[in-house]
Amino acid sequence: MTLVLADERSPEALRSALFEGRTVVWFKDLLIGEPPHLQALLQAGLTLDDVRWHPSRDVVSVTLANHTESPMRLRHLTTASQSFTGQANLVDIDPHSRTQLTLRPAQAADEVRLEFEVLNALTAPNEHPRIALQADVAPRVQALAEYRHEGDPGFRIAFPEGSQPVAPDAEDQVFSASTPDGVTFRASVAPESDVTLEDTAAAWASGAEATGIGTDFEVTKNQAVTLADGSPAFRAEIRWLYLPAGVRLATQAVFAAHGGQVVSVAAHPLEDSAGVASAARIVESLRFD
Repeated sequence: MTLVLADERSPEALRSALFEGRTVVWFKDLLIGEPPHLQALLQAGLTLDDVRWHPSRDVVSVTLANHTESPMRLRHLTTASQSFTGQANLVDIDPHSRTQLTLRPAQAADEVRLEFEVLNALTAPNEHPRIALQADVAPRVQALAEYRHEGDPGFRIAFPEGSQPVAPDAEDQVFSASTPDGVTFRASVAPESDVTLEDTAAAWASGAEATGIGTDFEVTKNQAVTLADGSPAFRAEIRWLYLPAGVRLATQAVFAAHGGQVVSVAAHPLEDSAGVASAARIVESLRFD
């Protein structure tokens, strides 16, 4: 296929672009063209979005978006002051998709600039174009480290600095947030019911499944524990399939009764991920004042 870089959608603009050679060949996901024309296509087709600084880990999260019909194979041109964490420098991104990258810069900055070599594009035999993408870093959010519930009952939970509040998704939730690693956690308060504390994890799973948000729920852990303040509680793990994203989660939860109320703290990391340990620390930090 020949891609024509015309100024407008008209026969005259098409004719002008063809005679001036403003074209790019697209053959089996390989883009071939003169440097200025490939640069114009790549600059329009690739963007950096949602760039955020996470002070607790000294990293910047970046969303790389591919707006074209072609997959892109990119090699990040690492420097001494800038590299990715948790992945190699090769980035494959499908057409019309987005991928999140974690960048460890030498220091915090108001702007991020990434340079890539586009491996599935050629300006000459064995010569790949380079593209520089840049975006402003989102304003920093005040770091959070603890939530204290001032209502009845009073309690606290601790979580990583840099966590950001998110919108609750149920009426009984009193606090909702997401860690810098993307683990969502929520604290809820509800009146005690006929359900025993030991059965609360199974009731939680049944209620979540009834909403249609997930399926294949299994309570894989449910044991009596004692909180740091001496209160009895149950510590649970519920594994399930989160349907909106098609991923499996290993929800970590603690359920405790106090003053006629049941307090639950649940965190939702990806199954078998490093986030499970972080989620466990969050829910196990619950203590009553």
